[in-house]
Amino acid sequence: MSGAQTLRGPTRRAKDRGRPLAAFAGEALVVCPRCQGPAFSKPRDAAGDIFAPRRLVCRRCGHVQEWNGRTVALGAPAGRDPHFGLPLWLATPCCGDVLWAYNARHLEALADFVHARLRERARDPDNGWSNAATTSRLPR
Repeated sequence: MSGAQTLRGPTRRAKDRGRPLAAFAGEALVVCPRCQGPAFSKPRDAAGDIFAPRRLVCRRCGHVQEWNGRTVALGAPAGRDPHFGLPLWLATPCCGDVLWAYNARHLEALADFVHARLRERARDPDNGWSNAATTSRLPR
């Protein structure tokens, strides 16, 4: 087969559902401050929102830390947990910046967006066009 005849899979589509970054911040995989292994930062209550008290737990060394703050830093500084301020486990240098994800679900959404040949955005019926969606903030 020549280069013009290579096989292609189905066109992948990414539909922006308007999910803000906070939609992915429920659980974060971070670097443990004690052993530098992977640790989880998540709400103490399963139904907790972004401001709910949180617990950091490292399954490798057993480190536990509590957070009861009143403010979160979503997306800033890049590659940091918004509650404890720890580096995210899923982070890597990329094009002079840091490419990061809070958790596997966030990483999957980024991968879907990157691999898509067609990236669609829908107008919110109540608020019109918005720039708050996670995908609207990603580079082309």
